[in-house]
Amino acid sequence: MNTKSNFLAPWFIGSYYENDDFLENIFIELIRDHMEWRHNTHPEISPDNRRCNSSKPEFGQAIDEMKQQLHHLTANLKQTVGFNSPQYFGDLSSDLLLPGLIAQLATSLYNPNSLLGDKALGTIDVELQAGRQIARMLGYNTDPKTYPCAWGHITSGGTTANYESLWNARAVSFYPLAMKAAAKKLNIELKVSKSSNKLLTDYNSWQCQNFSTDDVLALQKYCFQQLIDKSGRQAAINFFKEINFHRVEHMGMASFFAEHWDAKQPLVLIPSTAHSSWGKAMKLLGFGSNQLIPLKVNNRMRIDIASLERILMQAEQKKMPILTVVGILGTDEFGSIDPLAEIVQLRDHFYNKGLNFYFHVDAAWGGYLCSLFRNEDDSLVSRDEIKKTFKHFPSQTIYDAFAAVNEADSVTVNPYKMGYLPFGTGAFISRNREITTLLSQNNPYYSDNGAVDIDEHLKQQDDFILEGSKSGAIACCLTHKVLPLNKNHFGKILSESILGSEYFIERIQVTIKNLKNWVNLVIPMEPDSILFCLAINPKNNKSLVRMNRYTQRVYKKLHELSDDSVQDDAFFCSSTSLTHNDLAMEDVRTLLKTLGIKKNSFVVNIEEPKLQSDSIQILRHTLLNPWLLTEINGKNTIDRYCDYLEKVIIEVVKKESSSTLIAVDPS
Repeated sequence: MNTKSNFLAPWFIGSYYENDDFLENIFIELIRDHMEWRHNTHPEISPDNRRCNSSKPEFGQAIDEMKQQLHHLTANLKQTVGFNSPQYFGDLSSDLLLPGLIAQLATSLYNPNSLLGDKALGTIDVELQAGRQIARMLGYNTDPKTYPCAWGHITSGGTTANYESLWNARAVSFYPLAMKAAAKKLNIELKVSKSSNKLLTDYNSWQCQNFSTDDVLALQKYCFQQLIDKSGRQAAINFFKEINFHRVEHMGMASFFAEHWDAKQPLVLIPSTAHSSWGKAMKLLGFGSNQLIPLKVNNRMRIDIASLERILMQAEQKKMPILTVVGILGTDEFGSIDPLAEIVQLRDHFYNKGLNFYFHVDAAWGGYLCSLFRNEDDSLVSRDEIKKTFKHFPSQTIYDAFAAVNEADSVTVNPYKMGYLPFGTGAFISRNREITTLLSQNNPYYSDNGAVDIDEHLKQQDDFILEGSKSGAIACCLTHKVLPLNKNHFGKILSESILGSEYFIERIQVTIKNLKNWVNLVIPMEPDSILFCLAINPKNNKSLVRMNRYTQRVYKKLHELSDDSVQDDAFFCSSTSLTHNDLAMEDVRTLLKTLGIKKNSFVVNIEEPKLQSDSIQILRHTLLNPWLLTEINGKNTIDRYCDYLEKVIIEVVKKESSSTLIAVDPS
């Protein structure tokens, strides 16, 4: 057995259920331990009482019904796609890590709730610990002795974490306006810092909306201390209570902007490749989808930095506030990684010119790749060290992006994607844990003594996060304990997927050559991570409508379930599409020319459905599996997939060549 197999062997059930004995034995052990705990907790319930219940006819009927429905459920589940198989190149799912799976199942027996006061402190502590584990993987500081100190918590998924980032950004952006209004109402003079004699009430609305997160938190502390020194603690507490009446969270958007009539509703800038949750978040938080501005992307599906800079320049000139700029560390559709380091440089540049924005990284898909960039002491791994493992990964731009993640105000991560953990587990990580004092339903500065014990404050997290009950923290924390989030542990699992992706790029060239007389097989954009796309157009076809139909038939052939069982199917992939929002015109022309498609068949608004399309259908492959290069009968999974893909493409071309759909001459 090779070194890779030695390392991977304990962590998964395995495609051939290699670890079935361990899983069965450990779960029986944990169930027995749970039953013993119940018995010791309630010894007054005698075995005789249980036997009496089980002897009744209705008891047996209920048990039989449960068994029948459970077997019916598992029979249906067996017909679903086999995520555990190395032959699955479908959506963002793969096999589960055993520690997370077992922890989730075991936790369900106890069904802990993090909202039940003192009894929940253990679960809250675990959730905070999981947040710190992920924060360190992202490069944040988690030592309370060093400022700022990060914090994080588990969510039900990336969508909620994205919502929370805008909630945080709104609190930061609008808080100084509320402080200014409260100071005017109480006729209080407050300096904004020790180094300036300028008063808070001297700042106009534009200036108030462009404080950074750290600026706002420092202002909050400094104003509180000024009032204590001048007028006593109660005056300080009264001031913060007055602030609450002027906050957007209390007044609502309409009344808030009526009070601050010269303030403008801020914009949110996201790449055109962003997840749909951002549009929903804008509506949910009352900003309106009109304030959501999509950013152009280049032919690598990354944010076009020049386009972003132009928008920021216009915003600064027109005094239009920017609430948030979102960068993506691995898009769901293409796996692309935005140039985060360049976004940080733009933020710092415009901050010095008076324009600030909250910077959020949506790393729902690619967040766990950060483990490849962390040493065991949480320091950043050098690019040269990483490149010893791979042929091409990471490029300088990609490396710089990962190195800059810890410059963001907050990050979304989805452990159920590259973290190999059960569905329904997301995470929100914030660079500065003191931001929670702006979000609390009961501001800790209102307390009698005004002192904030941030560690105790964080344990009351239901007061300042969007969700209440949620699961996944224990599975997440335990997995990170046995597989620490660094290059020597968790990173070794993900490195196999990167190696598989690099091999895929090389191997697909053979397929492209083998199919050159049948189709134009094109890689529409170079992959940044482990998502790999292919565009397919039969030879001599110039119609995008026909190409899309053909691609859908190839996809259906690759994706269809057999009539008998899932075991009879060979491979699975997924599909997606490119639109005008995804591509610049120059990139559109280049791609269509390479495919052999008439450029006038790709339009924004379809007028002739038989001749025009507003999208380019492509195949998408998710290489989220550490076993892709393991050989079976002399061939690894990628080789076997490429052979199968050739077979399917030729089969579909032959089937359609005699029809009016596509005219093909393979000679």
